[in-house]
Amino acid sequence: MYNSAMELPTHKRLLFLRSRGFRPQAVGCLIQNYRVLMVYKNEHNLWQLPQGGIEFRETAERGLRREMMEELGKYFARGIGAVTLIGENEVAFPPGKQGRGMLKMSRRGKRPVIGKHYFFFAAEVRAVICVEDTEFDDIRFVSFSEALRLAATIYQKGKKRITEQALTRLNERGLLR
Repeated sequence: MYNSAMELPTHKRLLFLRSRGFRPQAVGCLIQNYRVLMVYKNEHNLWQLPQGGIEFRETAERGLRREMMEELGKYFARGIGAVTLIGENEVAFPPGKQGRGMLKMSRRGKRPVIGKHYFFFAAEVRAVICVEDTEFDDIRFVSFSEALRLAATIYQKGKKRITEQALTRLNERGLLR
């Protein structure tokens, strides 16, 4: 379900996704020397691409940069270059997990969350990262094959599917080896 035009989502589009019950997410496909950054949290026993929610009234790029600063540290985030939208996808939660959170729609309105809509951004990084500066327990810049191996361990089927698709897209564009 990749967006062929690869235009940055407008505020109107983000509101539309929220109106459907999907929380917009910005995912950082951060590249250094043809390797992509994968992050790991012991709490979730999960390797993934760094990501986070796009706040109400925030642009997708601003959400990405804010999340990367919060999760990976200010110094590293400052080294993230121009971002390019390389794709998007969404995952609906299983029925028992839908509606656990609420999405802000306006000053007065909220809507139950039924899933997440992911925007995948590729960017070159020109900074060193130390795990101690992040909120993660391990971090690695890995090759395409190693990234696929780590993604294969993701136990959440939807997240696994979309992560593998994003990695394949990076490889097709010649950004990973």
